[in-house]
Amino acid sequence: MKKITLYKVKAEWLYDDEKDGKRAKQLQTLADLGLQEFEKGSVLCTADQFIQLLQAGYCGNYIRPDEAVTVATSVDAGPDVEGLFRILADKIASMPSASMNDRCGQHQPNNALLAIAETQLMECACTDALQTELAAGWRILAIQPQPDQRRPDIILGRPLMSAMR
Repeated sequence: MKKITLYKVKAEWLYDDEKDGKRAKQLQTLADLGLQEFEKGSVLCTADQFIQLLQAGYCGNYIRPDEAVTVATSVDAGPDVEGLFRILADKIASMPSASMNDRCGQHQPNNALLAIAETQLMECACTDALQTELAAGWRILAIQPQPDQRRPDIILGRPLMSAMR
């Protein structure tokens, strides 16, 4: 059986005036290779696809390999494509969730929380006011029911890119 290693590759963090053009180039590179990001700025690929991403500048010109790429998983490829996906699905299903504390059954914050640049509290807000904030780029971080209010307090966060508009 052939062993296939999948890598998690991070895109270059874009910050200058040309970031929209660079981001379009990153997405076009992924489309050309038949890849799709599973979270913003990260893609799963094979070693050959990683080399192509590297050559196309997806990771940027100055990368540290220990930051740009990590081994996501290695699987034994079956004799057919269905076998490969069955093995991969079993492997992914058996991986522990990094964002769930199984002991107390509570969701734990992950790296997405680090992208929050701005927060706000909506006290006893109606759904129309909440919808307006969601349309403006805010995302729900927490909902806190209050014993003396009709509606819960809602803590909103906005990522750095939305906050800079």
